[in-house]
Amino acid sequence: MRCIYCQELLSEDTESNRRSSKEHIIPESLGGRSPAITKDCCVKCNSDLGTCIDGPFQEQFFVKFLQLSNSVKSKKGKFQKASFPVRAKGFEDEIGKVTFHDAGLTTKLLPIVRTTDHDEGSFEVSISGEIKEARNILGNIISKRFRRARSSEINPAILEEMLNSATEKAVSKEIREFSTSMELDLVSLEKGLAKIALGTAHLFLGPSWTFSDSSRSIRAVMDADAYDPRLIEAVVVSYHPEFRNSLVGETVWRLKEHFLAAIPLRDEIIVIVSIFGDPTLTRCYQISFPASPRGRNVALRIPLTTSDPVEWYKTTELLFIKRIVLQLAAQGVETAIIDAVLSRL
Repeated sequence: MRCIYCQELLSEDTESNRRSSKEHIIPESLGGRSPAITKDCCVKCNSDLGTCIDGPFQEQFFVKFLQLSNSVKSKKGKFQKASFPVRAKGFEDEIGKVTFHDAGLTTKLLPIVRTTDHDEGSFEVSISGEIKEARNILGNIISKRFRRARSSEINPAILEEMLNSATEKAVSKEIREFSTSMELDLVSLEKGLAKIALGTAHLFLGPSWTFSDSSRSIRAVMDADAYDPRLIEAVVVSYHPEFRNSLVGETVWRLKEHFLAAIPLRDEIIVIVSIFGDPTLTRCYQISFPASPRGRNVALRIPLTTSDPVEWYKTTELLFIKRIVLQLAAQGVETAIIDAVLSRL
């Protein structure tokens, strides 16, 4: 067998970095679990792609926020923290950071320090930030300046007196509103989703697809160093929300589940990846491949609550197929003909 990523033969040498390793199609830290796993991955690719694709994908604030809001713990059993920069509205230089965590959210202003030296040797310090942190910064500045001028340490009592005096003169500002803008790294996002799509297609279609020319379009997105809309457009197809609901119902698109599928449509396969059920992390990849998915399973629902079982779906269990069958039956089409049609899906 070959590695699904580098396509090199897997080694039987237990010391080789080309030996087989367990790969989670959806990263384990995002709630990926069995049966969405494969051992058709070498140790080297598992490690390298975990660093250069899975890592940047999961570091996206948007992904971290969904991971946190769905109570998905990391591999070490800890909840993620999702932080982003903010600016205090009405104050030009007041910037800070908002952090979401399992206990709620915290806001922290980042200190701004301005130092002005005067000709007679004195200096003026202006610090904007939280009182406790501002005192620490001011204390360090005074101590370093004193040490540089006198070659000795400042008396702690004198330093404390100076800090208390500065604190009493501090002007308090009440900040009621923050503004922010967040950037989405499209390269990391598309590479991460394409990697999951490659693993999904391998899960449903097997090696005959994985190592065929049909896999090149998804691999091209994985290997891209920059965002190239042409690569995306060559394989990703747009979808209407109604199409999503026609698969297994509206519940599959809730934020408490992952969904993977390889839907056969004539001589093509639509590979579907939906992480956390969120539209931003949902992609439909159109690939040319005449064979139907192995075992007739075409979709997999993975609840984020590990106590809930995963669910497989066959072609005939998809809602839009059921509707077609009902329409054919209502039109008087014989059962044998309907079965013949279904057998070709």
